[in-house]
Amino acid sequence: MIRPFRLENLKRISREEIGIIKAMCELLPANEARTRIKEGVLDTIAGHIGGEVSIKLVSAERFLAEDFVSKLPEASVIGVIGMSAPSWKLLFTIDYEISSLLIDRLLGGTEKTSPSDTRRFTDVELGILQYLVMQVLKKIYDMCDTKPRLHFRFERFISEPHGVLTYAEAKGDLYVATFEVRILDNSGIFNIIIPSGSVSEFIKIQKGAGDITRERNYFKNELERFGFLNVPVWAEAGRSMINPVDLEGLEAGDIILFDESMLNLSGGILSGSVTIHFGDSEEGVTAKLEGLDKEKARFRLDVVE
Repeated sequence: MIRPFRLENLKRISREEIGIIKAMCELLPANEARTRIKEGVLDTIAGHIGGEVSIKLVSAERFLAEDFVSKLPEASVIGVIGMSAPSWKLLFTIDYEISSLLIDRLLGGTEKTSPSDTRRFTDVELGILQYLVMQVLKKIYDMCDTKPRLHFRFERFISEPHGVLTYAEAKGDLYVATFEVRILDNSGIFNIIIPSGSVSEFIKIQKGAGDITRERNYFKNELERFGFLNVPVWAEAGRSMINPVDLEGLEAGDIILFDESMLNLSGGILSGSVTIHFGDSEEGVTAKLEGLDKEKARFRLDVVE
């Protein structure tokens, strides 16, 4: 059986989440790098480990730094990425299972699952993981057409979660994008973390560099990629209660009077309000209806809410 998709089941995304994702996207130049970045990064990783990789955004949230750090598993791999200014930092975390599998595959292993026990990685193992990180950063640089908005450079790994507070005040905010990563038969969590100070400093530079116009043009071009979407639209003019017996006896041409309606008929011209529905949606928007020509049955609808 085919059932209509219920739009109310879609995950709700807050205005703040959208703002966090937008701020992270704007770390890249306003060109196709933003739309191709996921594909490029996944292809790079898959090419080095010889296996399929997928990634999905789970959430984008703001955390108090000390609260976020307290929830990080001790065995997490935490890396620091420097940006253009010395004080700008971007951090990332990879959970132990995914890190362990990446290291094994980079060393030529054929394991498809990660070990069940956890331990701290050696400097040699972290060096192998660092190689992959630097290959990903190189790919991002190349996709920016050698004109990156910011120069990303790997700096170091942090040995324990509380090391994150070296780059953010305990009572300060962290903007965190959380991704679910799937590698072969394993899934894990990957976080991109930007301290609020780095974001605010970057925004100041943006406003003074003429980037606002470029961002506006980029957004306009992205919208034009979608073109027009055709959906059925219908207007609810009123409602009536009909019992099953009367419903079975209805025939073509029968007239039904509305029990509830916001329409008026004056001089042969309709006016009032209707509810506009898109597709099979039960919810709709209220529109003001104004009759323009009773001979040609022409109307004008203005959405009011």
